[in-house]
Amino acid sequence: MKKLLSLMAAFCMLFCLTAFADEPLLIANEEPAVEEITEEPAAEMLQPSFIMIEASVVSYDAENTALTVLSGEEELVLMIAENTVIIDAATGIPASVENLSAGTKIIAYHDIMMTMSIPPQTPALAIITGTENGCNRFFMEVASISVGEEGYTVTDTNGNYILNFTEEVALTPYRTRNIVTVNNIEVGDRLVFTTDILTMSIPAVANPSEIILIKNADQKLLADLDDVFAEKNVAPTEVDGVVYLPLRAAAEFMGYTVDWNGEAMSIILTRENRSYTLTIGQEDYGFNRSLMYFPAPALLDSTTFVPIDFVKTIR
Repeated sequence: MKKLLSLMAAFCMLFCLTAFADEPLLIANEEPAVEEITEEPAAEMLQPSFIMIEASVVSYDAENTALTVLSGEEELVLMIAENTVIIDAATGIPASVENLSAGTKIIAYHDIMMTMSIPPQTPALAIITGTENGCNRFFMEVASISVGEEGYTVTDTNGNYILNFTEEVALTPYRTRNIVTVNNIEVGDRLVFTTDILTMSIPAVANPSEIILIKNADQKLLADLDDVFAEKNVAPTEVDGVVYLPLRAAAEFMGYTVDWNGEAMSIILTRENRSYTLTIGQEDYGFNRSLMYFPAPALLDSTTFVPIDFVKTIR
């Protein structure tokens, strides 16, 4: 009997060794190996400073300098200002908004700020006209510029483009006869560049054949306002991390009439066909018959202050 049991035990052991020969051997108290996964940090997303759209012209209101366009199925009113860049796609020559007829194809670059009206209104930064046959001209705002052994590298504030070029690139100023070189390009300037090839990467890389330089109007305005503030004995301040400027001094310098309503704690700015209504402590700003939104105006020591972006918008 003992011999039989011994044979049965040997048979069972042989069966187990055969059946599980391909299974991994587990050792008690041994921790399984853990693969370390290194996460790449997420790429920093840039806050866009403007929006690009393809559109066709619906109409132009010369009295209000308002260009109504159709982008897809949505209408949008582009507010044309003195510093709006308008360039013909074929020639690169400055164009006039008054010559844009209904149905003309354009590429427009507009501010991210839009009114809540129907259709919404927004400041137009740049318009490239006559794009029916395509367009190899692109608009950007300079975020950085560096110089290396192979030339210059410029990035844009929206993170869309990287330009590589040398001193030999064809560079012309917008609406001036000044002689400019690549050394005149500064952070904050705007460029319209021409290229037939853009890489499919983000940002896209280009070697432009031509660049139109639009000097930063904000820098000149703020430099002029510094002198105005010194003369008026007022100064910018900061509210919750936002730079605020004295409203009356800035607005009057830009040609606005400023009316204060002490009972309503509101201010009305008027210049030609433009009217803005601001109320202390409220983020909705009236613009003609629509609304736009900025950090609320503040009343400090009997002086009204507004965010710097509002001042740039109404210039």
